[in-house]
Amino acid sequence: MNRRLLLGAGLALLLVASAGCLGFFDDGISDARLDRNATYAWEEVPSWDTTNGTPEPVETPETTDVYVNVTGGAYHAVYHIDNRTDEEFEVWTRGISNDNPVDISALRFRYPNGTTVNGSELRVYKTNYRTHVVLPTENGSVNGTLAFSGPAEPKHFRMWNYMEGTYEVVLPAGFRTSFFLFGQVVPSADNSYVDDGNRLHLEWTDEDDPVSGRMTIKYYLQRDYYIFTGTAVILGLAALTGMGYYWYQIRELTELREEMGFDSGDGPG
Repeated sequence: MNRRLLLGAGLALLLVASAGCLGFFDDGISDARLDRNATYAWEEVPSWDTTNGTPEPVETPETTDVYVNVTGGAYHAVYHIDNRTDEEFEVWTRGISNDNPVDISALRFRYPNGTTVNGSELRVYKTNYRTHVVLPTENGSVNGTLAFSGPAEPKHFRMWNYMEGTYEVVLPAGFRTSFFLFGQVVPSADNSYVDDGNRLHLEWTDEDDPVSGRMTIKYYLQRDYYIFTGTAVILGLAALTGMGYYWYQIRELTELREEMGFDSGDGPG
């Protein structure tokens, strides 16, 4: 009987260990997730000239190395990969005590000739701290355009800059960052403008001092700013009115005391 119990316990432990091993080697991102549909602004990063057989980036004043479209609960990033020697592109976010992998989706890679492949055609795996995307190489280097989507916290966009270069981040329509109580941009953007769709563009364009480390953008709805400032003005006017009325009452009492002789200084007798 004891042998049977020991045998059963051993089999149970073996099954648990097997499940744990399988879970350890599972990348955790399904092909369906990697192949989800998403719209990317490919035209915002440099295109490629392949007429001479060797891909050469075509940069213009309007293009950037990294373009990030923030839509509230998600972001859609496009990366210009130029002559990169490291084939592994790592994506992560910072937790309380350590880094955590990001559950990316809608992964795409576009070759310099324009051919685009879905994420399921690339090798993608997760470790305890990183999500790894293995990029296609040719002659020992990577050239092309990488795009993927990731989760974002509404009104508080945070992303590690996974590669150095120039950046452009576009916020949802109607949101701003300039009011210090509600907005913050770290590191400070070199340029900013609002497009015809009422979307704020933040640009980091200094190639001699490329963006690195973490990017933090706190933003607020422009309507909320007007509500806050309007409420503050009303409360301020109410406070001034109350102070004025209080001062007026004191004046009235002072004049009344003078009329009744309480403040004449003559004293009794």
